[in-house]
This record gives sequence, structure tokens and C-alpha cells, in this order.
Amino acid sequence: MNKDNMNHETNEVREENITHTKKSRIFDVIAYLLCLAVSFGIWAYVVMLENENFEYTFEKVAVQLDGINELKNDKDLSIISGYDQTVSITVVGSRREILNYTAEDIFARVDLGSISTADRYSLDVEVELPENMKLVSAEPSRINVFVDETATITVDLDINLLYNVATDLTIHEPEPSVDKITVTGPQTVLETIAGAKITYDLGAVTTSVNFNASIVLVDEEENEIGNPYIKTDVTDVMVMVPVTMEKTLPLVARYTANDTDRFTYLVTFTPETVKVTGDPRTVAEMTALEVNVDDITNSPGGSVTTENNLILPENVKLLDKSLKTVSYLVEKTEIPQAASEAVEEG
Repeated sequence: MNKDNMNHETNEVREENITHTKKSRIFDVIAYLLCLAVSFGIWAYVVMLENENFEYTFEKVAVQLDGINELKNDKDLSIISGYDQTVSITVVGSRREILNYTAEDIFARVDLGSISTADRYSLDVEVELPENMKLVSAEPSRINVFVDETATITVDLDINLLYNVATDLTIHEPEPSVDKITVTGPQTVLETIAGAKITYDLGAVTTSVNFNASIVLVDEEENEIGNPYIKTDVTDVMVMVPVTMEKTLPLVARYTANDTDRFTYLVTFTPETVKVTGDPRTVAEMTALEVNVDDITNSPGGSVTTENNLILPENVKLLDKSLKTVSYLVEKTEIPQAASEAVEEG
């Protein structure tokens, strides 16, 4: 190897070492800058959390009215408006501590103790905060409260039913446990109440239905009236909805005779059929209606009362309430001797 070649190889090695060193220094600088950025971020985050002058606003803090029961019981007054208001509460303190709370942890109150007559009032909002916070402001700082005299009215209960029912069934008027509702509250609000209402979906109806439902107070246009200071004597009502089926059935005799070995009996009735109504499941299975005519051995006929002699299931009754008696005729036929002996031998 000549001298020129050796010098050339030496220069190449030197250039590679220089390049590697430059790259290493660049990586070191980048790593240092990254560490510096992370450290600064951590420092800034900690400083931010430890900030003791952090200001924050809790939105939609519900305002509680203190003294509602005293107004009603001692002064016979009720709240019409002011019961559903909220305020924005701005506080200052440690960021770390403040961010641990929500609007539900902040309490805003209005004292109704100064109210003595029915009128409109503008009252200060009082704020209760955790110990590690200080109040900056409450917006609004006052709320308007409308107070009225307490009154009582009685309204009718209307029941609106939604249902599907087969054509052979009859759905009757609902029978609620109460049909009138007593309402107590602010006089001005009570004057807007037209009645109480229940709306209930029975779905597909096949038999009588019982259900329990909540009442709703409505105005003349069927709009619901909402006020937490309106009280009713009942909130839920039990309702029974009778469902019946009608059916025409032939009358058949239930009788006794002491000579059925020699005679056959045919009992016919006037009327021949009657119409019954009752529980759909029971009526659907009925094919005839028995009449108890007792011993007909020597009877040509007679009449019996429907009340005592018709054999009706417990949940079925005569549709014609005016039908008090049914008459019957007995046709007695002697069995031929040969047939009678065959009966005896059998």
C-alpha cells in the first residue's frame, strides 16, 4: 500500500469520528431540551395546583328556601314563585381544593322569616362554603319571592283510559277509590286548577283490570300545573275497570224424581233463554244455565224465583234485573215395559 492510499483511509476514519461526535452532541441537546420541557411542565402544573388565589364560578347552584313550613303553619301563607331559582357562585381559594367540589357541594339559601303577609319580596341570597374557599360574588345576589295566602279547594277526578278491547266485551266506567281530590296551596295558583286527571294505558283488555296511578292537576286547557307547594290529600288512586261479556243461555232443569226407572221427564221453561253478564273468562265457558226445580215426581209444573233458583257463578248475574221468576212445565212420559225392564237389568 502506497503512502497516498494510507492517508486517504486515515482521513475517512477521522471524518466518520467527527460525524458521529456531532450526532451524539445533537442527541444530547435534544434530550436535555426534552427533560427541561418536562420539568417545566411539572413545575407549572404543581404551581397551578398550589395556586391559592384561584378563582372559579359554580354555575346553577340551587337556592333553598328556609322557612316554608313556618309560613304555612304559622302564617297561613304559601310560595307561588321563587322555589325553582338558581345562582352562580364565584369563589377564590386553592385550585387543588376547589376542583374537588361541584355545584351540589355549595349551599345557597334565602331566609323567609321576615315575611308576614302575602306580597312580592326581594330577598338576599346567603351562601355557605367549605372552609377552604372565600366568596367573591353570588349572581344574582337577591331573588324575588311571591307569597300568597293558603287556600283549599276540592276538584273532580277525571280518568282517561287508553285500551284495545274485543267487540264481544264491554268495558265499563272506571271505579276509582276516590272521585274528588282536596288541594291546598297558594290561592292564586288554586284558581287556575280545573281538575285532577289520571291517564292510563290498559293495553289489550281481556278481563277486569285493577291499577294504581298518580294524579295530575290540570288547568282548563289540560296543561299540567306544577308547584311543589301545592299539596293534595292523595297522590295515588286505586282504580278498578270492570270488563264484562254478555251471553244468551238456554235454561235447563236441575231436578230430582223418585221414579226415573219408569218415567222420563222433560222440563221446559218460559222464557226458554236468559241473557247473563259477568267475568269474560267465566261467561265464555258457560253453555247453559241450570234452574233448581227440586222434586218434580208428581208436579205438572210451576214457577221459581230467579234469585233463589238460578244457579249462577259468583261473578255472573242476570242482565235483565226485572226478571224475578221463571215458569216451567213438566212432561212426564212412561217408559215402555220392555225398555223399563232393560233399564232395570242394565
